[in-house]
Amino acid sequence: MKITNSFKLIIKRLKPIKAFTLIELLVVIAIIGILAGVVVVNVGSAQAKARDAKRISDMKAIQTALEMYYDDNQEYPTTADAWKSGTTVCNATFGAGNSYTGGTGYIPNLAPKYISVLPESPKPSYNKCYVYKSNGTDYKLLVWNVIENYDSTNPNADPGYASCTAKRPDTYAVYSSGGRCW
Repeated sequence: MKITNSFKLIIKRLKPIKAFTLIELLVVIAIIGILAGVVVVNVGSAQAKARDAKRISDMKAIQTALEMYYDDNQEYPTTADAWKSGTTVCNATFGAGNSYTGGTGYIPNLAPKYISVLPESPKPSYNKCYVYKSNGTDYKLLVWNVIENYDSTNPNADPGYASCTAKRPDTYAVYSSGGRCW
């Protein structure tokens, strides 16, 4: 009996071990790397689309607040025909002394009564932000130079300035009829 058990043990040890070859492992690792690269690219694109969606949502919320303000006051919050932004990161001229609420808000007196706080672009930087201009009768709000997936056929695309002949790239806008080409 001892001989038989030893013989079985020897035969068991001589059977080939089932495992992956080095080439098979490298191929699987390469496929995983390619898939990870595709996912990272798609996640970046999805994040840009999400930021654009937030910008458009902010723009529409401000437009609604402006119309409510107009209904109560028969005029839009005025900036004395000057462009205003809430941040000096955008442009020191537009953002100097402005805030996100009250009389010093980049849209004066709109927040907190008509909108809780004036929003800012998810990634503001120099000349890439929200800017507003009004003479009281008309207004224009720009989501200026920040649209990452810009589409010039989008109804929110800025018609431009200087009699609507000069286009602003990567910019969406809402405006009253008289502020269209500012």
